[in-house]
Order: sequence, then structure tokens, then C-alpha cells
Amino acid sequence: MKKQNVTHGTIYLMAAQAVFVASGYAIHIGLARLLGPSDYGIYAVVISLMTMVNLILTTGIPQAVSKYVGHKNGSAETIQFKMIGVPFNRIMIQIKGDCV
Repeated sequence: MKKQNVTHGTIYLMAAQAVFVASGYAIHIGLARLLGPSDYGIYAVVISLMTMVNLILTTGIPQAVSKYVGHKNGSAETIQFKMIGVPFNRIMIQIKGDCV
């Protein structure tokens, strides 16, 4: 019985992933037609930057914070701010300076 539950769960997850990918394509096609080339280009750049920031924040920082908190005394919030806040602020200042 357990094997069947794993099989059904796998099928449901694959179907959900397929729907997610298909809806992403539909949204991008619709936005491209709605916004036009220049506005869609701006949208694509913003989405690319946000994806990179999200990738950085979700892959390495939680593991690094948990390891650092385990070895050193200090609160997780303070360490996370030092790891995320300071570099993020520097990036935003650089982007703002490039845009002006």
C-alpha cells in the first residue's frame, strides 16, 4: 500500500510541475503581447534580477546562518542581517548609481 501512495504522490507532483511550467509560458506569452517589446524587456530584466537574488537568498544563506549560529554565540536575526542586509544595500546603491 505504501508503494502506491508514493507512486500517486510522484504523479501528482509531476502533474503540478507541468501545470506550473505551462502557466509560466502562457503568462510570458500574454505579457509579451500586452506590454510590447520595450516594456517586456524591462520586465524580463527585473524578473531575471529577482530570480538571481532569490537564488542567492534561498540556497546558501540559511545553511550558512545555521552553521554560524551553531559555532558562534549570536542571534540568527543579527547574523542574517549582516549576511543579507549589507550586501543587498550595496547592490541597490550600485544599481541606483548606474541608473542616474
